Amino acid sequence: MKKIKILPILLLILIPFFLCAQNLTQTIRGTVKDATSGEPLIGAAIQILDLQTTIGTITDVNGIFLLANIPVGQRTLEISYIGYETFAKNDVLNSAKEWNLDIELNPQIETFDVVIITPPKEPLNQTLVVSSRLISPEESERFPTSANDPGRMALSFPGVQLSKDNENAIVVRGNNSIGLLWRLEGVDIPNPNHFARIGSNGGGITVFSASILGESDFSSGGFSAEYGDVFSGVFDMNFRKGNTENREYTIRAGMLGLDISTEGPFKNKSGSYLFNYRYSTLGILNDLGLHLVGERVDNTFQDLSFSIFLKQKKQQVQNKIWGIGGLSKETESIKDLEDWIAIGDSTSREVQSDMGVLGWTQNRYFKNQSSLKTTLALSGQNLVKKNNIHNRENETQLINDQHFTTNGLTLHSIYKTQLSKKIQLKTGLQASLKWHDIQYDSLRVSDGSKRILMDEKSQINMVQPHAQLIWKFNARWTFNGGFHAQYYDLNEDFSLDPRLSVIHRLTEKQTLTLAMGRYTKNIPIGTHFVIINDQQPNRNLASIIAHHFILSYNHVFEKGFQFRTELYFQGLKDVPVGTQNEQTFSYINVVEGFVTEPLHNLGKGRNYGLDISLEKYFRNQLFFLLNASIIESKYKAYNGNWYNTQFNSKLAASFTGGKEWKIKNANFFQLGWKGLLNIGQASTPLIDETIKEDETPYDWSQAYADNAPTYYRIDIRLAFRKNKPNSSFLLALDLQNVTNRINKRPFGWNFSKENEIWQRSNQAGLIPILSFKIDF
Repeated sequence: MKKIKILPILLLILIPFFLCAQNLTQTIRGTVKDATSGEPLIGAAIQILDLQTTIGTITDVNGIFLLANIPVGQRTLEISYIGYETFAKNDVLNSAKEWNLDIELNPQIETFDVVIITPPKEPLNQTLVVSSRLISPEESERFPTSANDPGRMALSFPGVQLSKDNENAIVVRGNNSIGLLWRLEGVDIPNPNHFARIGSNGGGITVFSASILGESDFSSGGFSAEYGDVFSGVFDMNFRKGNTENREYTIRAGMLGLDISTEGPFKNKSGSYLFNYRYSTLGILNDLGLHLVGERVDNTFQDLSFSIFLKQKKQQVQNKIWGIGGLSKETESIKDLEDWIAIGDSTSREVQSDMGVLGWTQNRYFKNQSSLKTTLALSGQNLVKKNNIHNRENETQLINDQHFTTNGLTLHSIYKTQLSKKIQLKTGLQASLKWHDIQYDSLRVSDGSKRILMDEKSQINMVQPHAQLIWKFNARWTFNGGFHAQYYDLNEDFSLDPRLSVIHRLTEKQTLTLAMGRYTKNIPIGTHFVIINDQQPNRNLASIIAHHFILSYNHVFEKGFQFRTELYFQGLKDVPVGTQNEQTFSYINVVEGFVTEPLHNLGKGRNYGLDISLEKYFRNQLFFLLNASIIESKYKAYNGNWYNTQFNSKLAASFTGGKEWKIKNANFFQLGWKGLLNIGQASTPLIDETIKEDETPYDWSQAYADNAPTYYRIDIRLAFRKNKPNSSFLLALDLQNVTNRINKRPFGWNFSKENEIWQRSNQAGLIPILSFKIDF
């Protein structure tokens, strides 16, 4: 009953804000340039389309425009220039934050007799032509329970599945999350997650704050030539530029912590800055007895990020200094003595995850319709995992001690040139030097003997040249062809991966695209260095090879709807597997950690399926995204038999959406929803559910032959935005698993003392996330 009484209390708090009515306006400013040469486009038409009277202007000699006194609310901005593709932005303009836009337009080769409709969520990188979409920080505030996290937000996209409720390690088209690539400002970066697991690309929540993120890209397959060391998915993230004219501030507070950002111009107008800091209050909640991850789990985190834009006297050169860093720690205590059954009940765990990247990016534009983007970045990551075992006399013994430290220097340059009106060349080189320090000690509980599993200090280099040709033959046909080469000096592994895509525009609203490519992914580094009988048998393991084939059909409708269906096949080879016939092990199923057994590159894998999606973009205060995915994911073990991977769920679906209502002038109430469905992720059965052992008695001879119970979850978001002169606030309540359904984990069992049987572990129940944000 107490939970129900929260609603009238909230209404009483909000009533005064409903009664206030003012005509509030905001400013939209920005620049418009040629995407290749960086030359300002003089006289580009700028219009606001969704007002009773169209408001517009044109760019000046420097490509700069300014629209003042624009009424706040949902606005559609359109930018057009003769001979170029039209740009459109549809989003909510509030009274506290100006729109500061840097728009780059691409040349248009030919046109149909009628207007060609371009999907508003096309990726920033135009070489990503299938299985890709743009993600924006504004969307993260509309998607329920995303916690402003790109990983959790991606759960609403086609082909993406959840791994665990309390983690963001996503499964993309049946692929393990180790196949993901994280990129920031054009360079590959270490796992950018708090509570990151060793040997994993996931964690609890990313170090990215929505206050500093700019528009970015997510791709689930068919990646273009500039992306390497990947076979699953790509997060290509960007930081936005701070306000170049006025100072602005944002403060967020909620159950996850405090988030503060500041931005504005330098005093001499030589550039702008944007800083953001987050501090988690999860530790305070833990002290109060509220644990969001698990009943015995305490955690805390903090992060700092910044973006500094430096103006140059010559507009042909732009410099940006940026950085991000995060610290996090998670501990799990032991169970009460009377509840000890399995060995896991008497063990405690400590995980520490620290990472940071400091970078410099320069964009240089040339008069011959070409540009050069160069990014230099220093990176570091420190991961620690410790497991302790306790006895009933309260004595503690360290049984697992892992330390993983890596520091890196990465340089990535991309040269882009317009060879002709129809042909563009994009070529580049990424080179990285990394210094690793890996220690892994283990203690056998049975005899107390210590085993050194890893003890490695080494420098490892990787070079990745790439090139891609984009040929817009005419308005109906576009060809993209190129290659990505990769040399990894640890095992002297060299690969040359071709990439190809063909786009056929059937009508002004429909396109058919075929994409294919070869992709190379290095396995987690520590597995190479495992010590067995004073040898490193895995040191020269080869990289995993994947082939993608995708056929995509896309139909864009005039009123903000888009239908897309994609048929895909992925073949994997050279997958590390066990070395004995009775083993069903494959690296395809390793979610985290380094493997400490000898392996051979004799395994294979295949994923195929169909993604179907219907999306309504955010217009008229309504959006939704409905997806369904049919998935088949298999792997071949050392014994030559094919098995389900643990990510083979057969069928997955999601339905995410939101509706806003305008209340008294420029105030808004928002209702959002998200439904997730997974028809039984693959699971390995037990030998006997009644066996009382220290470890779960899996029957690995029947690897992944069983299925976990059907998973479904409903999330709800309630939010209210109040706009005032020069400020606005947002009060939101996100309810994850609002029905409090008890979903079961595919892996993870507990022995029930009451029933004398092994039972599946539970996923998270109802989790309320209350947050408050103010912009001024």
